[in-house]
Amino acid sequence: MATRIRQLVGHIAPSIDMSTAELWQEVPLAPPDSIFKLTAAYKADPYPKKVNLGVGAYRDDNSKPWVLPVVKKATEKLLHNEALDHEYLPILGLPEYTAAAAKLILGSDSPALSENRTVSAQTISGTGANHLGALFLTKFYRFNGAKKVYLSNPTWANHHAIFRNVGIDPVDYPYYNPETISLNLAGLIGSLQEAPVRSVFLLHACAHNPTGVDPTPEEWDTIANVMLERNHYAFFDCAYQGFASGDLDKDAWAVRHFVQKGVPLLVCQSFAKNAGLYGERVGGLHIVSPDKDAADRVRSQLSVLQRSEISNPPSHGARLVEMILNDPEMFAEWKQDIETMSGRIISMRKELHRLLTQVYKTPGNWDHILNQIGMFSFTGLNPEQSKAMIERAHIYMTGNGRISMAGLNSHNIEYFAESLDKVGYTPEKSPPSVGQSPNLGFNTAPSSPFSEPPSPGSPPTQWYTPPTTPQTDLVNTPTSPRHSESVPPSAPLLVPQRAGKTPGEPEPSTERNENSDDAFPSIIDLTFDSGFDEEGLSTLEKIYLYSSSESSVHRTFIAHALPSYLEYVTPQEAVEYVLPLIHNLAVDEDESVKAALAVELVPVIWWFFSHCQLIPDDLESLQPYASTSTMVTISVQAFTPILGTLLLGPHEKIFAPARFAILDLLARMRRADSRDAGFVPSPDISSKRIPGNLAFLGNNLVEDEDEEPPPAVGLFKNEERTMFRQELIHSVIINMGRLDMDLDYEDQEQESQTPVSEASQASESSSIRSSPDNPYFPPLPQNEFSPTTSTLSSPHASSSASRSSSPGRHPSTLPNERSFRNMSRTSLSPPTSPPGQQPNGVDAVQSPRSLTPRTADQSPPPSPGVEWPQPQPQPPHPHTPNRSDHGRHEEYELEEAHDSLGSDARKAALGRLSSMSLMAAVTATGSLDDESQWAFVKEVERVGRDTAYFYVRREASLALGALAKVVPDELVAFSLRPLFDVLRWDPDFRVRQSALYALPAILPRLTPSHRRTVALETAMALSKDRYGIVRVGVLETLGEVLHTFLNDPGGPPSELLELFLGRREDTKVREGRDWMCYTDMEPQPAEQALEFFYKDPERALICAFNFPAVVLTLGASRWSELREYYLDLSRNENVHVRKTMAASLGEIARIIGQEAAQKELVPIWWESLRFKDESVREKAVEALDGLLPVLGQPVGRQLLEGVLQSLEEGKFRGWREREAIILSLERYLEALGCDGAGNIVSKLLVRGLRDNVAAVRECVYSVLPTIWNAFSSNPMLLLQLESDLETFSRSSSFRQRMMWVFFGVNHALRVF
Repeated sequence: MATRIRQLVGHIAPSIDMSTAELWQEVPLAPPDSIFKLTAAYKADPYPKKVNLGVGAYRDDNSKPWVLPVVKKATEKLLHNEALDHEYLPILGLPEYTAAAAKLILGSDSPALSENRTVSAQTISGTGANHLGALFLTKFYRFNGAKKVYLSNPTWANHHAIFRNVGIDPVDYPYYNPETISLNLAGLIGSLQEAPVRSVFLLHACAHNPTGVDPTPEEWDTIANVMLERNHYAFFDCAYQGFASGDLDKDAWAVRHFVQKGVPLLVCQSFAKNAGLYGERVGGLHIVSPDKDAADRVRSQLSVLQRSEISNPPSHGARLVEMILNDPEMFAEWKQDIETMSGRIISMRKELHRLLTQVYKTPGNWDHILNQIGMFSFTGLNPEQSKAMIERAHIYMTGNGRISMAGLNSHNIEYFAESLDKVGYTPEKSPPSVGQSPNLGFNTAPSSPFSEPPSPGSPPTQWYTPPTTPQTDLVNTPTSPRHSESVPPSAPLLVPQRAGKTPGEPEPSTERNENSDDAFPSIIDLTFDSGFDEEGLSTLEKIYLYSSSESSVHRTFIAHALPSYLEYVTPQEAVEYVLPLIHNLAVDEDESVKAALAVELVPVIWWFFSHCQLIPDDLESLQPYASTSTMVTISVQAFTPILGTLLLGPHEKIFAPARFAILDLLARMRRADSRDAGFVPSPDISSKRIPGNLAFLGNNLVEDEDEEPPPAVGLFKNEERTMFRQELIHSVIINMGRLDMDLDYEDQEQESQTPVSEASQASESSSIRSSPDNPYFPPLPQNEFSPTTSTLSSPHASSSASRSSSPGRHPSTLPNERSFRNMSRTSLSPPTSPPGQQPNGVDAVQSPRSLTPRTADQSPPPSPGVEWPQPQPQPPHPHTPNRSDHGRHEEYELEEAHDSLGSDARKAALGRLSSMSLMAAVTATGSLDDESQWAFVKEVERVGRDTAYFYVRREASLALGALAKVVPDELVAFSLRPLFDVLRWDPDFRVRQSALYALPAILPRLTPSHRRTVALETAMALSKDRYGIVRVGVLETLGEVLHTFLNDPGGPPSELLELFLGRREDTKVREGRDWMCYTDMEPQPAEQALEFFYKDPERALICAFNFPAVVLTLGASRWSELREYYLDLSRNENVHVRKTMAASLGEIARIIGQEAAQKELVPIWWESLRFKDESVREKAVEALDGLLPVLGQPVGRQLLEGVLQSLEEGKFRGWREREAIILSLERYLEALGCDGAGNIVSKLLVRGLRDNVAAVRECVYSVLPTIWNAFSSNPMLLLQLESDLETFSRSSSFRQRMMWVFFGVNHALRVF
């Protein structure tokens, strides 16, 4: 048949090529647009009471489209305009229209308009504006990495397609909280802060589509401040100006506020909704530029893009809007029409709220109907309920619960409210009584401690719950297992739960009964989420109900609210009832609950310990701390299992704040100790280096004189803090790494027949707590990991050791201080157990990784060009498989090996990882006592020989580096240095890389000759490593390594200096014109490894960063050896290299002196000032702080004049550059004096006051008093400054006249 058809077609039309007809057969059929599909289904539905709430178009009270009267009048005028033609409009649109549209959204007094910084283009409605704006960004915006735009979740569906079509990937940011039916401000701010700098965020200017949830002005201000701080770009979409609130200016507030704050932005505008011109496609794009020059460039490129897209925009709709906007009478009439539309929608919101809350008494809080704004409203219905509304009530709405309020009217709103009510209530269930709606009251037993009257100061809670969940009968409600564990004695609360289903009971049918008259004949099964009638609840009841709720939102809320709620309960209640609930939250199945608890753990713990008497955990020590009627006791280990559980959390959002909680607690206790001792901690702590993997904690670990003092200590006094500090260090930080150890010392003592010597018995009393038994971290099966004991001991007795050891446990025998000092290094590593006392009666066998470290003479690095050596074959470990022998560089094999160990083994490895991370961070704070130092070293030495997981050894390397800076020399020599020898030659390249970062900490603790040997053998060998990340690690540490030779005779070895500077012939590498690329995680050929090292793409940047340290090490006398290499780097065009070079100019100038600085550094500074990237120019400006004192007045003044000239020429296009100039004015005066810099500083000051960005002007306000005082010694300068400021009083700008008033008042107050 097919052949016959082809013959007939060929006979009738032989010229047709059948292959052409099949050209598009593989094009997939796209699904129809959801909104238009919904509309089609609505039109095809014959049901007489059907309602369409899907389309975002205004309808009058009869569900008919409404043509605005003012639009009819404008159309009539156009029809009778004899001069009207149909010629092409300009490429960017009708000028009268674009100018009026820009004034409408930005405000007629906007500085962006008066300063000609705004470029406006007429577009095909708001969709075209979004497309043209996205197209412009993808062509010209300098994205920080991949091209991404952050869109609110949810947003207008078309946003995703628009940006994808121009090559920009959409990324969601949290915006709407479905649990509270409100703005998720915390999530939004978090995304702004976490996104890379200079990211693009799309914001809905008003009437957010589809949620109707808008930020308040205060929240908009917070968003603007974060965007300014992170230098983000705001992509505003404004489709509902005036339509949202009825006030055109109110709906444009956010956009105008962002312009005033100086946030870089563009605005997409539409007149479809507010003018009813849906089919005329009238829109606009307005790009606000930093200055007129930039605006001219933007305008030229927008014209090119518009020409290629639509050539010219349509004229009819634009002429209508232009006439309405520019005719005062018609503009006033339009505003009345807008109020008519918005007013009807607002009246529908009020009526719907009244029906749900007063007529049908639908459960839940429906205030969001009133609080939301604009055409749309998110009802809170889930997809199943929305589907039910369509299928059973013939009410057409989107699956996410969004409705168009314009689709409601006086004829259908009652039917909609009744149907909405029936979604939550089925015929089989009765609604609660009036007294219980919309919230539920809870009855408590008279003997319950909760039955007391609510505390007068009980903190109020505002909490909104999803409104449409079905209420169940509270009688005979089964108790959830979750609650039974945490219900306080004699407190049988009736907590509403979902009704339980009898075993074997069939699920209710969800099929529609066609014979039923009810619109909802079947049950929609929904999870119950109750609201609490807080007026009748005490604080303790609130804590219990929220923490026991089935809703994870409630449990998350109470985890965050605990610090404030604890202030309103007694210590007795807190220990007896709240503490068990905290334990439940720590093991909650919802990760967000555990994450919330981890974030709030520090103030919670501090409250408990400051209000309760802290006691040791063993029974014998409880006697002096007997509880009284006025004092409540709490165990020092009360929070240990909670911390341990959170530290083992599966995600960073759980274990990261838990780690920080420990560090913060130690820091708070340290500050409390200092305050009790009468002194403030030294701010030098800020100079401590935090390991790279803990950088996220760096800002929070720095203590300075401006830090707030710790909260009131109360009962948490010095002795109690010491007890808890020992608990944190030993039971949490150290024992976290011992989850793999299950040594029963009681059984060991019974099985071992070897008598214990008097010497060993005597040593027990002075040993640190070394028993690996940890009651708070569950032991793992011994066949997973084998314990490794250490012979390292502390010279100090631990007062907490005996208290924390379980009764009946026999601590391991450790040598005392005298025996430790007499030990050789070989006897310390690898760690072994004393003869005859092996764990569980088994002779200890060394792990393959537990090799005896070589001495300096016995640890040669691998020869150049040879494959990396594998460890010598050793007897296999009886329990732990040796993964060192199986292709360490094969990452996937390694991960499979990890998986084979089972979940318990991985959890133990995670424990060791957390332990090492915490040790590194705690050590970096510089607050470890001698006992803790010895304990940390012992544990790092044990964990650093882990055989299964490379990342545990990698973390141990970082802890090793931190400890090497603070522990005694003997511990470095006998423990850390041998471990470093093992780690630096580790078979896994990632461990070798981490070990490199410990090298600068190890070297200063060695003798000069030993330091030279270790540095050379490590750097020379690892610079030939086959893996790029190891070679880069060598480069990154060489600067610090060289600096360790500062005081050695002859300085650093020349071989190391060449490794850092590169070969003399590699000029192009330093200039960034030659490099060899590679993949970090893949090995390169051994014979080419050294060439890769010298031509590494990162070499120039790393050298530029470390150059000041090398110059400081060699000193001014050897600058000639470095000069050529430094000048090579200065010619590198890479922005990061140039920025780094500019930033270090001042430091290097201080070292090499005035003459060399004027000759070598000043030309580099001028090039940096003229560089195309603003970050380089900003660093050049900041470098003047160090350069000017060295260069002196003549040359320094020339540099300042260059800054002034560049500022006047508008070359500092970034406001942060200009801010940096203003912030440095005081130091310019200090360096050159009023005679050398006074006139220039005065001019820079006035230029700052005229700046368009408020942040720059605010900087002027902050430095002006200091400069004024400095000028007071020079009357001429002061008079000139006053004269310059007086010009502001005659300015045409209101803002500048107000500045003059401000200065005049402040000056008068100072004189007075």
